[in-house]
Amino acid sequence: MNRDTEVKQQSKRRGSASRRVVQASIWLSLIATVLLIVGFGYGAYVGFGGTAAGNSVKPGQVPSRAQPSANTKSGKPGSVNTQSNTIHLVVLGDSLAQGFGDASGNGFAGDVAADYRHEGKRVVMTNLGIDGLTSSGLRKQLQQASVRQAVTPASVILLSIGGNDLNNAAGLPALNLQKITAAQRQFHTNLAVILKQLRSWNQTAPVLLLGLYNPYENVTTKRQQTNAVVESWNFMEDTVAAKFSNTIVVRTFDLFELGGAKYLYADHFHPNQTGYARIAARIWQDLQGVG
Repeated sequence: MNRDTEVKQQSKRRGSASRRVVQASIWLSLIATVLLIVGFGYGAYVGFGGTAAGNSVKPGQVPSRAQPSANTKSGKPGSVNTQSNTIHLVVLGDSLAQGFGDASGNGFAGDVAADYRHEGKRVVMTNLGIDGLTSSGLRKQLQQASVRQAVTPASVILLSIGGNDLNNAAGLPALNLQKITAAQRQFHTNLAVILKQLRSWNQTAPVLLLGLYNPYENVTTKRQQTNAVVESWNFMEDTVAAKFSNTIVVRTFDLFELGGAKYLYADHFHPNQTGYARIAARIWQDLQGVG
């Protein structure tokens, strides 16, 4: 074999090997791209209501088991006594605690009670919600002996407070950020006092505190600002609640974030029947984490 022939064969072998490397690289890139697309699609699917089991939730449909709040902790001492056949359910707070805007009259508290009854439990519910109540008003209400008598034997405590504090300070459509900041500081102080008082009366019952949702999304020019304000208040609630045992902030922001008007009452502030059902489903899922 002469020198020229040998060089040509070596060049041909190198060229063939190079093509195989390029082809392998192309296939690997294609596989990686497909996996990336599938992963992104799955994440978006779950994030917008799908489940890992593949049972999708249609838009506007209330899931029977909503995704739990991110701060739910399971297996902690002092959780709901599922061995008892009677659940003492105590509800405190504002007009959401009352269920204002729900045509059925149930509100989230009534829906949660129905979930317990569906499991064969006897429910004794004491709803002490007051329309328009602020955190300062709740602090005063907790001074009543009747409230202490209700809270002390409670199996579960549901608490909705803070929405009126924020709404009274918001000053929409102008959005008074100075007043909002001052109201948030006061709410922070009040919430710590409220939770401390509840825990002094009852050390074991889980306390589920409703986080805030944004009812002002229809004010499109202020949507970004109001979202940021509400999320800031929710973060503050998390900070306070984390200092108390068996206390959970129930996420509601995402439940109203997309198409929220469908879940609001005619006043565009309170939930409607479907909105309350969505909140109750989230509460129920969170309760499974402490039960």
